[in-house]
Amino acid sequence: CLFLLFFPVVAASAAADKIEWHRDFKAAQELAQKTGKPMLLDFVADWCGPCKEMERTFWPQPQIVELAKQFVPVSMDFDRGGPEISRYRVASIPAVVITDPWGNLLTSRFGYSPRMATPLIQILQAVPTDFSPIDEWNSLLEKEKDNPTALVGVADFYRKHGILDLSNTYFKRALKSKELNSDLKARGNIFIAMGINYLKIKDYDEARKTFETYLKEIPNGDQGDTALLGILTAHLNKKKISEAEKTLSQLKTSYPNSPVVKQGE
Repeated sequence: CLFLLFFPVVAASAAADKIEWHRDFKAAQELAQKTGKPMLLDFVADWCGPCKEMERTFWPQPQIVELAKQFVPVSMDFDRGGPEISRYRVASIPAVVITDPWGNLLTSRFGYSPRMATPLIQILQAVPTDFSPIDEWNSLLEKEKDNPTALVGVADFYRKHGILDLSNTYFKRALKSKELNSDLKARGNIFIAMGINYLKIKDYDEARKTFETYLKEIPNGDQGDTALLGILTAHLNKKKISEAEKTLSQLKTSYPNSPVVKQGE
């Protein structure tokens, strides 16, 4: 009797010491949306040596097991195919794909070796653990896919959490909405936010183009100095010194009393 009483405790403890992988993507996604947790997808196959190494040495680590509790983990059989393989461009395995509860790609990593363990842990630690603040926005987007308020709300959430590519994806969708065609102030705010996002991810060409679009569409906007500083920053990072000097001169001439002038000097 004592054995029977003790065994369930041992079994429960053993289960708690490993990741409980889901196998059904759709069911896992429903759970992710209910809980607000991101999804952790592990694409594997029986013939994949590095997959076996991850299964043996990486996933069982106590730190990883604990981190995985912040996600809805899903083991994806690469050989079975499925739309997720093309959706997340999984051409090689092992592939670790992290998405938000609605399946939007946050980041992905392909292959595995011991030296990749620490960077992967850092990625798992950096992902937001609660996406419920934008649940209402996403519910609204299911009914009105072009709702600008919801699109900007989602974009701002991702921007604040450093998921900048996805943030700009939603900002771009908002710019296409009819409601924002004539709202120059709102459009200006989006262009500036997008440009800063591009600077942070070091896509300097897109940053420059975005700030230039702001100046073209909203020539009398109240953030023209910020746009010029963004263009200047993009030029400097591309080592286009002469272009940077021209932009700095324009900034000083157009906004001599702006506090951003000192940042550009």
